[in-house]
Amino acid sequence: MLASDALFGNKVMKKTLQGTYAPVPAEHFAGVSVALYFAKLRHPKCARIFPSLKQFYLTTNASNERPSVEIVYVSLDEDRETFERARSMMPWCSVEYDSDVRRNLINRYQVTDEEMSWGTTRKLPSFKLPQLIVIGPHGQQAGRLDLDQPEETFIHHWDYRHNKWPGEARPRSATAARGWENQVALGPR
Repeated sequence: MLASDALFGNKVMKKTLQGTYAPVPAEHFAGVSVALYFAKLRHPKCARIFPSLKQFYLTTNASNERPSVEIVYVSLDEDRETFERARSMMPWCSVEYDSDVRRNLINRYQVTDEEMSWGTTRKLPSFKLPQLIVIGPHGQQAGRLDLDQPEETFIHHWDYRHNKWPGEARPRSATAARGWENQVALGPR
């Protein structure tokens, strides 16, 4: 079992070329720097940084044989319909809205939105939206990027070249032979 299996299970999805969502195999994260993106569609700060984050993701991954970074959207949207609208605009992975994995990640990384409530009062310090947290293969936090900086600046603090998950980073052509990447929209090649 790979570390990403224990962290995400089969609850991380990515859009297929047909427009549906398919589970992402654990091997997809091997040799890639991974960040969790905690956000919601109707949050002004999330809307402000989204274009820069999307451009960074597409540009960084377009110039390589294999993706260098993977972002996993962890939604704090009010409902599933809003979540579906948000993730339809994203070229990266997302955690299923109704999953325990989503709730566990929100609690583990102490991310909050003052409008959300899980039915308990939180006494721990919490971090407001949006949050981009670079993680290691067992979920350990490797960095929390400061999204209060200008959009062009915060991405430069992600050391994605040196913070990669273990495993063999296979070129897209080798993994495509297994079939999964033939179905998934990975952005420009």
